Amino acid sequence: MWTLLLAVAHASCTPTTLGQLADQPEPSVLVLGERRGMAQDVKRAHKLAKKLTKRGPVTLALQAVPVELQEALDAHAGGRLTDEQLLAKVDLPTNWGFDVPAYSKLLLAGQTPGLELVAVGVPPEMAPEGVIVPLPPAYMHVLGDTMGEHPIPVEREGRFSSLVAYTDHRVAARAVDAWDGQGFLLIVADRLHVEGAKGISWQASLLTEHPAVSVLLEASDTPCYSGDLAL
Repeated sequence: MWTLLLAVAHASCTPTTLGQLADQPEPSVLVLGERRGMAQDVKRAHKLAKKLTKRGPVTLALQAVPVELQEALDAHAGGRLTDEQLLAKVDLPTNWGFDVPAYSKLLLAGQTPGLELVAVGVPPEMAPEGVIVPLPPAYMHVLGDTMGEHPIPVEREGRFSSLVAYTDHRVAARAVDAWDGQGFLLIVADRLHVEGAKGISWQASLLTEHPAVSVLLEASDTPCYSGDLAL
């Protein structure tokens, strides 16, 4: 059984293209996994969002932007905040750890007709007492692959997987709540929370009637899982 699980987990991702993703039927939910600091990943997310606006409204949820900065995104979209003021408020190096010109363009896309930006970044924290968070099956195996030669101690695995799952759940819930179910919902998030189709996309599928598709913005040497799409 364990051998079978590993074989499935490390299956090849299904290759896709921006054109194929842009042909998704609407309404659709796409969860895009980015490698932090990689400009190519962000550029692809931006290109896909622009392509989809030609077909219908797009809600673009960004984990890189803390939820408390939603007011700044809205002010910029309404012309009440300059580009420079928005970028200073978001402060990507502090809030996301990386800043690349491609991300600046993505943050300024809120003024694009038919595209709405939503801040969905939340700090990692354990669920409050009494709050039950849905936990994907075998999630620790997916998370363990990201740790390489530095696995988390066995006695802490349950707490760690619950911590990540609660982050996944809050990001997904925030994005789904901000979406009116029309057109497309794109969630751009750290690849850790996307690969394996058991992170944010799994949580989002529980919160909306529309299935959420996991898309890795770049096929790389990190593990691929059955069900993942990769550019």
